[in-house]
Amino acid sequence: MVSTREVIPNEQEKNAYIETWCKNKEGRWEGCKRFSTKASLGFCPDFVLPDTKLSIDEILDKFEEDN
Repeated sequence: MVSTREVIPNEQEKNAYIETWCKNKEGRWEGCKRFSTKASLGFCPDFVLPDTKLSIDEILDKFEEDN
């Protein structure tokens, strides 16, 4: 497992992310940046949130800078 600095949202933010991205019946999870990052890179750094605006390349650059 790849580990980076972990982003821990407060409980309300956490629940909002789960409802919006994980439990959404309209397949919104397919637009989740964590999902697409894992699919592209084979892992997803902890700093990536479902609505992260960074591209996959920017995420990889940031990950490599931090490690």
